[in-house]
Amino acid sequence: MSVVSVAGAPKARPVVLLTSYTYLPAYGGVENSLRHLALEYVRAGYQPVLLVGDPPAFDTLPRHEVVDGVEIWRFRCRRWAVLKLLNPLAMMVDLVGLLRRLRREKSPLFCVSRNQFVATFSAVLLSCPVIYVAPGFALEQQRPQNTVGHGCLRALLQRVKRRIHHCFDYAALRLAQQVVVFSKNMQAQARRVWAGVADKCVLSKPGVDTDRFAPAASAAAKLALRGELGLPKQARLILGVGRFVGAKGFDLLIDAVASLPEGYSLVLVGDGPNRDALEALAVQAGVRERVHFAGKVATPELYYRAADIFVMSSLYEPLGQTVLEAIASALPVVSFRAGLTVTNATEELLADVAVYARDVSAAGLAAAIAAVQLESDEAGLTRRSLAEARYTWRALMQTLNALGAPDKADT
Repeated sequence: MSVVSVAGAPKARPVVLLTSYTYLPAYGGVENSLRHLALEYVRAGYQPVLLVGDPPAFDTLPRHEVVDGVEIWRFRCRRWAVLKLLNPLAMMVDLVGLLRRLRREKSPLFCVSRNQFVATFSAVLLSCPVIYVAPGFALEQQRPQNTVGHGCLRALLQRVKRRIHHCFDYAALRLAQQVVVFSKNMQAQARRVWAGVADKCVLSKPGVDTDRFAPAASAAAKLALRGELGLPKQARLILGVGRFVGAKGFDLLIDAVASLPEGYSLVLVGDGPNRDALEALAVQAGVRERVHFAGKVATPELYYRAADIFVMSSLYEPLGQTVLEAIASALPVVSFRAGLTVTNATEELLADVAVYARDVSAAGLAAAIAAVQLESDEAGLTRRSLAEARYTWRALMQTLNALGAPDKADT
């Protein structure tokens, strides 16, 4: 699209507002999608404006900045260490103020929101269409078996939190002009939150950065990378990526490694409240030397590049961005099948390209991992070509444009 007026003077680029609760340097599927969508909008001639929070771990970030052509505004999530109960109220006041300011100063074409809380406020306060790209739903995502809780008080607080998040899930679905989900199981979950969403719920797919997530250039390069990362050079290396909570199934993956030959090792990338318990489980299972905890890293692509097999062990995963990162890195994928006790989209994404466990157990997972044979480079490149052909951020941007600004959907 042209960005020059008839008179020859620079023409203001149309603004697309992207809102959420967290953003970089936090790393996850939501933050990843916002970053890549924003860059796609820059390339397409738009001015993306991000409105995101600054959770406690990142509360030293500037309130306003421009990075790579993307304008970023941050509402304050934490102000007082003593009067903590007042922080949510202060956050809402700040969010409301910034939404009003951006509505007045930026006049966005439409808004794309990736958080139910922020989407609700965006839909109420903005005069443009709001598209809610749902990351998940609390009724499923925050089930007791998918979270961490010790003691009656913590369990009670988690139930209260789940109910509050469910209320905002419902509000976001009701108030947004359009809703986008990334998998069929998310469509079903959205309908369970509010049946009326079926009339405005669109199924799309996220993208994956195939430049960032790519296989090692050679076997020698992979071995050298393992040395740099402190990983065993000669092992058959299994990779798991995600937050250390019950829903990720990393306990089953560690138990699976315990029943595999000693030539197999596991690296877990991520962190979370279950880390101590997972490390203790590795000791108890006698595989602590074969299980490597990398922690939260800024360059997860290096671990994909160093690995031989990726395992999606999650019991609840609305989509599984890590699956797309794995196939972009040419890795074979092992997963559970979706069923009564498992919610995921691996079959929807990969069909028979993945290897599936025969049942939801450590033994089933181990058997599936063992079934993955050493393969030619061509097999890995076939998986990578699937990522390149089907999962692009530009395609998602075009879907959002068609919903929010139909006259600009071809850009």
